[in-house]
Amino acid sequence: MAASPAWHIEDGNVAQFPALAELWREAWQVTRPDVDFTARLGFIEGRLADSARGQYRLRVLSRGTEEGAPLGFTLLEPKMALMEQIAVHPEAWGLGAADALLEDANALVGQRLWLTVNQFNARAIRFYERHGFTTTGEDISPSGLPTYVMKLTP
Repeated sequence: MAASPAWHIEDGNVAQFPALAELWREAWQVTRPDVDFTARLGFIEGRLADSARGQYRLRVLSRGTEEGAPLGFTLLEPKMALMEQIAVHPEAWGLGAADALLEDANALVGQRLWLTVNQFNARAIRFYERHGFTTTGEDISPSGLPTYVMKLTP
């Protein structure tokens, strides 16, 4: 495996929304090839727009410098310590991008971080468990899929 690149994480902005929506679509299309995520772009576009209105804090990861193309992002609700979204472009999978985003989220909200994850997403569940998350309940996603509620256990 290639050495992990130096990551740069900063607050995102409206100009990045189209690239971030496409990144989200590409990541999910690899995860669930049976689902048309182009048809679901409105969902993430809405969440990104919510960040512009202050509902979420958008954090964007790029390789090395702020001029780099976005390779991942999180949407955080700091008061509730909720990580609403995390997305990493498939070309950055296995290189520590998700680790860096999760570390950044923890630094912003502390050890109270929680999230929901689709129950079919075994890869993500293993990732969260490796980082100290435990399953504390079940829920249903906005698209009607069963999810687990996972919380970081200090």
